[in-house]
Amino acid sequence: MNSELLALHAFATLPGIGAKSLAKIRTRGAEKLWRSGRLQDFEQVMGAGKRAYAAYEQYTNLDREDYLKREEEYLNTNGIRLIDASSSEFPQRLAQISVPPAMLYVKGRIPDLDHGLSVVGTRKFTGYGERVCRSVVYDIARYGVPIISGLALGIDSIAHKACLEAGTPTVAVLGGGLDDSVLYPKSNRELVNRIIETGGAVVSEFHPKMQPRRETFPMRNRIVAGMSRGILVIEAPRKSGTMITVERALEENRDVFAIPGNIDQKTAEGTNYLIKQGATVVTEAQDILDCFGLDATLKEESVASFPPGQQVVITALSTQSMNLEQLASSTGQSVATLMTTLSLMELTGIVIVDGHGVYQLRGKIT
Repeated sequence: MNSELLALHAFATLPGIGAKSLAKIRTRGAEKLWRSGRLQDFEQVMGAGKRAYAAYEQYTNLDREDYLKREEEYLNTNGIRLIDASSSEFPQRLAQISVPPAMLYVKGRIPDLDHGLSVVGTRKFTGYGERVCRSVVYDIARYGVPIISGLALGIDSIAHKACLEAGTPTVAVLGGGLDDSVLYPKSNRELVNRIIETGGAVVSEFHPKMQPRRETFPMRNRIVAGMSRGILVIEAPRKSGTMITVERALEENRDVFAIPGNIDQKTAEGTNYLIKQGATVVTEAQDILDCFGLDATLKEESVASFPPGQQVVITALSTQSMNLEQLASSTGQSVATLMTTLSLMELTGIVIVDGHGVYQLRGKIT
């Protein structure tokens, strides 16, 4: 493991040392500073006062060499890697924002984010918001566009899942540490595992055991915006964390996209306001693909990449369109089971159904 980054991590575990102090430590040389043992060095980084002394007091009580070894073992055991702007994996756009993170903690592998799209929105989504998020995100991810979001309940989680369903890696940026003991929200632990297992990453600028706090989420939001080429807003009140993320995106000259909503809905206030301010209106994936200058050629998908229940439906529909009764006869599945499977496949854009209840595949699956 990179000794400079390991020392920077060790500093991050001390009380009172936040993102700004870490940036100064990185500039001065973390490994050299870790071995110095001088209070004046802490004061130069953190300013003279209680914060610097509290960090220094804990630092002096450590067996510093042993502490580095134990922290390295902990990181390796938990599959947590450290990267900074010198790493080829570190997103290039993130390194260029006004206040880039000194380093990132990573589980999994960050994909190429040259055409990365951030997707943000409210936790209190409507049925409309869920449908359009699943549909639009799934469609754009099918073109190989990786999705970046914050793992929060609501639109964030829906976007991550739609990207996974499309077979494209997704990146989740946390507002706290990566350790299971502080993972937030805890209900998304299974989603975290899926993200990592399918070639994506879960990342944070905070040390792994740091509890998320109110002030850490705006810091997280600048990374969500900074990693991307553009940001898509799906349902957001006018005053919300989502709109703070949009502000960060605008500061970094990112493209801003918004899906229009019902003017009677509070969750549409933010998106409709953004559209009035000049955000690009999105009603389908093509709107974003055109802005990114991407060739609208779908990547072929394999039947084997879908869950078993969906595979039999795809196989049946690959020869001809069918209604529910015909599918039941062709697949040997009950109508009740098929209705559940088809509902999910329709939400994620795998199949479409016409006004007569006839289903057909939406894309090319081999």
